[in-house]
Amino acid sequence: MLSRALTTATMCGPLLSITHSARSPIAASVIDPQPYIEAGYYTEHHKIMAGAIHADYKNEAILGYAYDFNERWRVQVDWQSGKENSSTLGFTCNVTPDFQFNPAIYFSNDDPRRIMGYIVFTYTFHLWGKAREKDKSDIK
Repeated sequence: MLSRALTTATMCGPLLSITHSARSPIAASVIDPQPYIEAGYYTEHHKIMAGAIHADYKNEAILGYAYDFNERWRVQVDWQSGKENSSTLGFTCNVTPDFQFNPAIYFSNDDPRRIMGYIVFTYTFHLWGKAREKDKSDIK
């Protein structure tokens, strides 16, 4: 899990995110919601996050850092405490303003030799309102 706010925010300045995850009508009877709070500070290139999440009847720490090389490329690393969680190292490539891919490697907290990988593809559909002209142009 790359830091939730790190994967989406593009602004500069302080950031505070309070919400929950792991909640859906299908999973509601078997998975408790996992409320979390993350705070950080973003500059043009550096993004730093810290927070806490309540999962499985315990509180865990979350730390994250990202570096934006430019509007297209970002490298990021994060960590969530707890032996069942992982540290991650990955990058994000914004192919267009609406399409990105994000591969990463997970390093298990209980056995750092246990390495897992994943990739996420994201496409943003604009449901209402016109996208700003800036957003319509391809990332250079």
